[in-house]
Amino acid sequence: MWFLQPWDVSQGPLEIFAIWHGGMSFHGGLIGVVMVGILFSWKNKKSFWKLADLLTVTAPIGLALGRIGNFINGELYGRVTQVRGAWSSPWRSLPRHPSQLYESALEGFILFAILWRLKDKKIPEGESSPSF
Repeated sequence: MWFLQPWDVSQGPLEIFAIWHGGMSFHGGLIGVVMVGILFSWKNKKSFWKLADLLTVTAPIGLALGRIGNFINGELYGRVTQVRGAWSSPWRSLPRHPSQLYESALEGFILFAILWRLKDKKIPEGESSPSF
């Protein structure tokens, strides 16, 4: 199946950008968001870093929803286990940890709660977005 093949960079360095071969959509999305943020900031004469700090607070919600999508699609499956709460899917015969749901909770909703509480603290402009 073509979408399960790893990137073959021996075909040329531009193969990294061959999104029709699958790959990591997050990185393209991040590059797009940064580019639009820079353009928006420049056009409206606003600080890019202030905008980035604002968007950083809500980014974990997108991460959480992405991990839920990984769970639905049967991607990023966890280790084989026999513990209660393990799940099996049509793609995997042995029960596994639902690691996508763990990640959704931790890097999504809990991180959002932490960042939401910190958003009103006096932090120098541009400090919180690069640390995320």
